[in-house]
Amino acid sequence: MKYLGVWIEKHRKKVWFALGLNLVVMVVLFFTMRPFFETNDDITISSLVNGAYDVRDAHLEFLNYLLGIVYKAFYSLPGRLPWHTFFQYLVLWLSLSSVTYVVLQKLESRIGFCVTGLLLIYFAFEGYIRMQFSKTSGIATCAALFLLFYAVRKEKISIGAVVMGWFLGCLGFMYRDYEFYICTLLMTGIGVFFLLEPSLYGKRSRVFLRCAGVFGIQMILVLGLHLYDEYMYDTDPVWSYYREYNDARSNLMDYGMPSFKKNQEAYEALGINKDAYDLYRGWSFDDPDKFGLETMNEVLKLRPEKKLNMALVIEYLQKVPKAFFGTHVFYAVLLMFLLWLFFGRHSVPAVLSVIYEVLLFFGAYFVLYYLGRYLVNRVDVGLWFAVSLVLLWLLMEGEAKLSAQMCGILCLSVLVLDQKTWNSDWRINSATAQTIQVATRNALEMVSADKDHLYLAKVNTISSAGSYGPFNRMPIGILNNICWLGGWEINSSTSLATLRKYGVENPYRDMIGNDSVYLIDDNIELTMRYIHTYYDEGAQAVLVQEVGDFGIYQIGGTNETADDMD
Repeated sequence: MKYLGVWIEKHRKKVWFALGLNLVVMVVLFFTMRPFFETNDDITISSLVNGAYDVRDAHLEFLNYLLGIVYKAFYSLPGRLPWHTFFQYLVLWLSLSSVTYVVLQKLESRIGFCVTGLLLIYFAFEGYIRMQFSKTSGIATCAALFLLFYAVRKEKISIGAVVMGWFLGCLGFMYRDYEFYICTLLMTGIGVFFLLEPSLYGKRSRVFLRCAGVFGIQMILVLGLHLYDEYMYDTDPVWSYYREYNDARSNLMDYGMPSFKKNQEAYEALGINKDAYDLYRGWSFDDPDKFGLETMNEVLKLRPEKKLNMALVIEYLQKVPKAFFGTHVFYAVLLMFLLWLFFGRHSVPAVLSVIYEVLLFFGAYFVLYYLGRYLVNRVDVGLWFAVSLVLLWLLMEGEAKLSAQMCGILCLSVLVLDQKTWNSDWRINSATAQTIQVATRNALEMVSADKDHLYLAKVNTISSAGSYGPFNRMPIGILNNICWLGGWEINSSTSLATLRKYGVENPYRDMIGNDSVYLIDDNIELTMRYIHTYYDEGAQAVLVQEVGDFGIYQIGGTNETADDMD
């Protein structure tokens, strides 16, 4: 052990040491736990570019178009490898390694490893196991800025750290631009410390010029990526309309449709009865004739505006802060704060920086609360990582020291307590989840094998997200005869091409009397009431096959009998 300690102390400040340490953590987590996508967005992103629809398109909506081009190139290689997952693992590994590298440069060995361990217990788990591209964006963005602050703070600026920081910053932006913006804002707590720190007074001009140049170039790179992405969508009429449509769809579905009971007269004036409302609100909204972009915008006008007043602020303070204690990664921030409080530097600049960061976070989170986008784990992980790193920076500015025993006890205690969150994700405990995934995949592959028919599916029936995990390879063409009646891919070029192949423009209208179209439904009564009201009052549904909790139906028109459909 003595020689190991000497070897670690000799090499801990090397780049390869930080990379190697984080590689070990990543491998251990992968082989002991079951990675999964936290939402269905990642598998949808993959399916648009991996050939699941027989096409590969770089328009991935939430991801920057340039990253889509890179994805498209790699997914064109043989092997059907899950590149979306591989790239996120690479970005997360480089990001967490960058933070580890800086920590081990700035902190005494024992507390440096302690802090690194605490961060990895929370954020490596959230990144590698409960994967989601917004988390990847947030972690990469925060790590990039942390590295850039370290580079400009050094006596001799580190060009390698600056380049890596720019690279990670651009990746963070390309994975989710909104997450990049808010994480960047929260990382300014370190910048405030730079402004106030007396030790920089004699070097103020040099440090500020460095910051202006380094962070200025980062923002120029990001602006270029943004303009390129906008250009690639705006110059394509189909994708330009899709983006406008998807913005309206997101506002309605992600934040909730206005109450039907409170707006019944207005809904009925738009041609939306209670059945239609229930259908659309349940994400089966793909009816371009009855619920197109213009109608969506009219429905959005029914939403009551939140008033920015003291009552809303009080409601926010009463409701949100206490809910943080039910958030997994909040405890990482709490630990960083306690470490700073007991072992960190408490100078006036440090205290003012902490106050600034707390006020900034609560202000930024109030905006999310106002927008209805609060307590969403995939968004919050990046925000909490930013606050953790600001507190960590202030800890590094002091001369914090902890005994080896105290560091070990702290990390071990946190790891044990965290098993309440980790427990269900251990591979030994995930057999049920894997069984469900296999059953769901079997149903999807059974439907996919019937290329003579287009299958229109309700969102809660068959599922590509429930069928394939981060490391599963989706077969080429697995989804080329399936269209869901809801989801953010609706009206994309890929979705429209699949519908056109079977002669469908409006799924609800064109499934009636169409021998080439089947409907996968878990509430056929609601669907038929909708069809009877809006398209064909004599239409009838014939059960073709039962699969689990849903049925596969053919919808016959007024002039058809059950025998005709058979």
